[in-house]
Amino acid sequence: MLIFLDIDGVLRRESGPRYRFEPQLRDIFEECIRPHEKLRIVISSTWRLGFLLHEIKAHFSQDIRNRVIGITPTLRQDQQHRRHREVLAYLKRHEIKEPWIAIDDSDFHYPSLPNLLLTESESGFDTNAAAKFMAMVQELDFNNEENSKPMNEHPDFRLQKVEKRQLKPEQIQGFFVGWPNPPSPATHVRILERSFLSLVIIEEASEKVVAFVNCISDGVLTCYIPLLEVLPEFQGRGFGSTLIESLKNECKDFYMIDILCDSEILPFYGQLGFQKSTGALRRNYNAQSGRPNH
Repeated sequence: MLIFLDIDGVLRRESGPRYRFEPQLRDIFEECIRPHEKLRIVISSTWRLGFLLHEIKAHFSQDIRNRVIGITPTLRQDQQHRRHREVLAYLKRHEIKEPWIAIDDSDFHYPSLPNLLLTESESGFDTNAAAKFMAMVQELDFNNEENSKPMNEHPDFRLQKVEKRQLKPEQIQGFFVGWPNPPSPATHVRILERSFLSLVIIEEASEKVVAFVNCISDGVLTCYIPLLEVLPEFQGRGFGSTLIESLKNECKDFYMIDILCDSEILPFYGQLGFQKSTGALRRNYNAQSGRPNH
């Protein structure tokens, strides 16, 4: 997991001595980093414009310096959300797909993201920020524990596009967990067949669908993901991430791909490149099982 780290307003309060880490803030930050061997740091601060990487690393404790692995590229200075673009450029340049957290004291540099930790410029990375950071690390680490495994590490399963008359209702049982009036398996098949794009993961031995995602679209500009689900007994294997990444690749030429989700799921989508936004919805629970004969 990567940490894209600002310094001013984070490890140095705005009113603190210039070009120095404040020991108390540095110690709190490093105590958060030490227990997690997979955490690595990339400098996103403007310090990278005036100092070489080894000069910045010298401000950290000896055991943390080797965790500082690079700096983000420099893009145009006048762009809003510039640091976010620099983070994405770094990830693309190094072909990195692992989860990441950005720590900064200004929301000008990033859009609203579930994996953005904003500090107060006059308090920096204090104990409150540390608590938020550790919760984010735990959440992203849990969601990503198996998500980095490609399908070739799951040889007993296959990823498949849904075509008409390809799936049978008996293959697709047990979904819509917690829904009081869920669609029947036959209706579920119709949902997948009539969507703009549907992807499923199938267990080879049983031909059972264990995970699915679908997308509806105008075919020109917009895509919306209404449903993504992995059967409970098959969760934790990265199937959800595999489906979303595959769908993103299939829909890469569209302007927008949107999804509504509960707040606790935001970190999952954040690590897959989605931004936090605001939405609205309307539900007709009398039709939760689907429209008949359509």
